[in-house]
Amino acid sequence: MPCRGGNWGPVPCRICGCIHRLHPFLGRRHSEESKKKNSESQKDRIPWNKGRTGVYSEETLIKISESLKGEKSPNYGRCFPKETREKMSKTRSAPEMVEFQRNIAKERWANGGFARVFMRPTSIEILLREFLDHMNIPYSTRKVIDIGYKTRIPDAFIEPNIIIEADGEYYHSEDCHGKNLKTKDEKADKILKEMGYIIYRISESDFRNGNYLETLNMIVINREKEEGKCQLN
Repeated sequence: MPCRGGNWGPVPCRICGCIHRLHPFLGRRHSEESKKKNSESQKDRIPWNKGRTGVYSEETLIKISESLKGEKSPNYGRCFPKETREKMSKTRSAPEMVEFQRNIAKERWANGGFARVFMRPTSIEILLREFLDHMNIPYSTRKVIDIGYKTRIPDAFIEPNIIIEADGEYYHSEDCHGKNLKTKDEKADKILKEMGYIIYRISESDFRNGNYLETLNMIVINREKEEGKCQLN
């Protein structure tokens, strides 16, 4: 694997043994005054790619991604000190950082940014969607609901407040990967109900034996009743 050369102090590469040169500032620290000057100098600077999309082609993005994987990664083989790892963990778990990442995820989801990740629904989710399509009921699979400590994305959301979840036996069992997901679902459902949402959970076994049709038909009937009330009012 070819290495990157430089004009800094000599040091053998940990991958191929080639002699590289270290950065002259390695191990040194900027003074507080220098840090302040650097910060001030960057305040009015506008990044070249701010607000721009589609700068790189799909092929280029794949090449960039591949160039940073495995041994090609600049952090490959590195073991950060415990102090550094604790700082990184603390920064990532800070409330403002969590909120920032959550907002980005919401925006990406709303714009279809996660379409590739969730491209293949489960078999029972397909049955749910086929029924709703057959009944001509508009629904969304990208509705993001903030419940305070996290966000929820229902398997199907029907305006204005109906949530339908297709619970697979594996991921919604009493104990999955050492985590009691059923308890987590109950906690989230309680908050959603307090927010005014109506939640229907259909188990995988109900999908397999056909009982899900009874539940879905009941949802349709209740929805039509509510729409009838709104028209009368």
